[in-house]
Formats: sequence, C-alpha cells, structure tokens
Amino acid sequence: MIFFLIGLISFASGTLGLLFFNDFFVLTGFEENLYNIEYVFLEQSIQIIRVIFQLFFVLLIFVSFAIFVWAKFLSLWKVFLDFRRFKNLLNTEFVLLKIVIPKGFNKTPSSMESFFNTLHDNTGGVLGLLNKHLKGKNPPLYSFEIVSMGGNVSFYIRTTTKQLTALKRGLFANMPNLLIYEVSDYVEKFDYDKRGYKIDASEWTMGKNNYLPLKTYINLKKEEQLFESNHQISQDNKPESKDQLHELYEFFSLINEKETVCMQFVLRKHGDGSYKQRKNNSFFSKEFWEFEKHEDLAEKEIAEIISPKNNDENKNISQHKKDLVEDIERKKHKSFFDVGIRIIYFAPKNHFRNDIGGLILNTFSVFKSKLNNIKRSDFLLSNKLTGVEQKLGKLDFGFIKRKHLDNLNFELYNLYKDRIFFLGDVFWEEILKNKRHSSILLSTEELASMYHFPYTEVDIFSKKDSTSKIINAPKNIPR
Repeated sequence: MIFFLIGLISFASGTLGLLFFNDFFVLTGFEENLYNIEYVFLEQSIQIIRVIFQLFFVLLIFVSFAIFVWAKFLSLWKVFLDFRRFKNLLNTEFVLLKIVIPKGFNKTPSSMESFFNTLHDNTGGVLGLLNKHLKGKNPPLYSFEIVSMGGNVSFYIRTTTKQLTALKRGLFANMPNLLIYEVSDYVEKFDYDKRGYKIDASEWTMGKNNYLPLKTYINLKKEEQLFESNHQISQDNKPESKDQLHELYEFFSLINEKETVCMQFVLRKHGDGSYKQRKNNSFFSKEFWEFEKHEDLAEKEIAEIISPKNNDENKNISQHKKDLVEDIERKKHKSFFDVGIRIIYFAPKNHFRNDIGGLILNTFSVFKSKLNNIKRSDFLLSNKLTGVEQKLGKLDFGFIKRKHLDNLNFELYNLYKDRIFFLGDVFWEEILKNKRHSSILLSTEELASMYHFPYTEVDIFSKKDSTSKIINAPKNIPR
C-alpha cells in the first residue's frame, strides 16, 4: 500500500509536470523574468532549463513505473512465499497425542505454565534468511485441543515428530501422572455433510492491544484469598479453588450425542520476544516509520495509570490501580507465544442449537480483566464480494451474506482439520476471500489459564471415554 501510494504520487507529479510545464512558465512569469536579464546565451539557457525540467518529470514517471513493478513483485513474492510455507506445512510430519487425565488429578494451571515455559525454551525458530524468505520454512507448530464428541471430552496435543520427545519430557516433568498415547487423528472420523449438517466456526482475538493482560489464574487466586481474609474463613472451612475453565468443561460434557464441539489453540514461539506497532497510523507523520515494542507500550500504560493527573489530590494511587500495574508488569516479563484460537461446532440440521455461540462466549468471559478481554473475530468481506453485494441491491444482500458465511464456516472447518493458522494476509484473501485479524500474543501465564487440564470436581469422566471401566468379576475366583 505504501509503495503504491508513493508510485501514484510520482506518476501524477510527472504527468502533470509534462502536461502543464509550459503553462507553468507563462503563468509564473519565470520566462519573462529571464528575458529581462542581459545574458548572451539567454535563449540557450531557457532551452536547457526546459529540457532539465522535462527530463525530471519523465524521470518521475519512470520511477513510478519502477515502484509499481517492485510493489507487484513484492506482492507476488509474498503469494509465492505463503504457498511455499503452506506446502511445507502439509509436508511436515505431525503426531497427535491424546492426554488422559486420571481421577484425582490435582495439578493447577501453575504446572501448565511451567510446561509452557519449558516448551518455549525448547522450541527453536527458523534460522537464516534463505530458509525464511526463499524456502518458506515454518517454525515448530503446536496445536492444543479440547474436543467433545457427543459429550465425551478429550484432550489432544499435536506436534511435529522432531519436537515430540521434548514435549513429552516437559509434560511428564510438570505433570508426571498424566497418561499420554499416540493416536490416529480424530478429525478423520468427523461425520460432516454440508447438505445435512450445519456448522458454526469462529476465531477469537484480543479485545484490546496484546500488551494488556487478561484475567489469569493468578488473579483468580488473589480474589479467593481476598474473599477469605474479608470473611475470616479458616483453613478448615476453606472452599476448593475455582477453576476458570469449570464452565467450559461442564458445557463440553453436556453436549448432545449427535453434536461436536472442538476448541483449538494453534501456537508457535513468538519470534523476537517483543510486540511492535507503529507510533502513529498517519502515513505522512514521522512516527509512522517508528515502532514501539511491547515493553515500551507497557511502560506507557503504567505511566498513564500512575500519572498524578489520574489520581486523587494527594497523589495517592489506589490499590486497584496498583493491581493493574502489577498485572502489566508481570505480563511484560513473561515468555510469549503467537496463538490462534479457533472453535467449531457442527451437528445435523435438526439437532443444531443456535445458543451454542452464546455459551462459548460466556466461557471466555472469565478471562475478561479491567484492561483486556477475548472476543470473537469479525471477518471483513473482500472488496470483490462487497462490490457484488452493492450491484445486486438490498433484496439479495441477506442471501449473499448467508451464503458467504456458510462458505466461510466450511473453510474454517477445513482449516481446523489441517491446524493451519500462521500464514500471511495474501493467503487468507486468496483462499478465504476475507481479511482477518492477526494472531494474538499470549504470555505463558495467560495461555496456561486458557488451556489446562481439570483439577476440580468437574465430572468429565462419566461418559464412555472414561479412564476406567466397570466390569464383572471373574467367575473362577477361589472362594
């Protein structure tokens, strides 16, 4: 877009200069003033000046064409690189692990955070400009999934064969009583027919900037401790710790027999350890070319919270604002993952429930903090589709929107099955005909709060996918 704008300005300047160059000389009186100067080679000088200006405007036009060609080359190269990454992703060997949680499991999200820290440290990136910008190599990808098929809740982790050993070590080091099995991909068993089924697929993003923290298990623990101290609850009468995902597990376990709900967290190690954004979105401002890192943005937010003008007359900072500063500081010093969150729900048309979307939204509300929240991504229709809608008029608008939404849901369903998320905007616009939000940046603390194994009284073991079975005693037992 920037190259296109510069090229357009250069082309317009050069073209207007060539067309109105002579009129410009006459209107400004430049040529008349030159003739008033006594100079032997006056006529030759005027011709030289004319030639210089004309060559300058011709050069501007050539530069604009060169910029257009360069911009087109960059866009085509981006398409080439996106599809090369896509091809490499499909050719990568992955392993799907099923995690079986034993009854009595009591590892809190802090253990999961330790695991994510270990995973972050053991995950490398793509090294070398050749691998990044020519071969289209992808960094190691992981997919953490919670699946409910007919109310049978299962936990899966998908990883590359190269990262398999490190991932297992990390799990066993922090949660040694887990049972881990390599299994065939459950998505191959999905029974989905576009004619007889209905699907609702969604992706989720940050409500505000990535550097602002969500409500995590640490915040929840502090709230419980504050409640206990205010109500003077003794250790003997202390209630069991609340799990942020309690409602999610309950919701997944109550899914009907013919329904399927899947939640997916596709993640990769964050590249440079910092989130950057432009200081100013105005192209003509100096700050447009300057970037602020995650740490800078966090420090600005902290400075704004503790600023004297935002506090009382005595310049005292309330405990609430101190807690906000503490949360921002804590996130600033964590390790980060780029995360793509995707959820799909499908069922036969006569069993499809329209309230599922609202129930899913409620499960994410537990992560809403005073600073940030998780919301459903809005896909923006491409210009091509928007143009079609305008031409067909208001009567057909609803039909086209529904048809487009059905196609989008089906494409997201396929992307879920392939665990694809981190590809450029060109890929999404070419494949989905949509513009979409980028992936979000989560700290290991936030990620552990959003994906961990149940450690409370949630009954997800009552279905046929239970970790144990009840069978009759053998008949030949000695009496």
